[in-house]
Amino acid sequence: MSELIESPYPNGCRGAVSLTFDDGLDCHLDIAVPALNDRGLPSTFYVVAREMTAGADDWKDRAAKWKEVVRQGHEIGNHSVSHI
Repeated sequence: MSELIESPYPNGCRGAVSLTFDDGLDCHLDIAVPALNDRGLPSTFYVVAREMTAGADDWKDRAAKWKEVVRQGHEIGNHSVSHI
């Protein structure tokens, strides 16, 4: 006889899917984030730190964009400092 096990997921779902994006590309900011927001799909973006420090003030603009992504309900993860 099988026992009922309480699901850790909402609405009795039996599993979950995690959407992740690698490297924190500009197309993620321009295309993926708006499309995910339209569909109510929070995701995780792994951002490469070196990309954040490319130019003198460039990193501040880029960091501000990713902070806005977090405010929209997504998660940011540290990819690495570089791909080296």
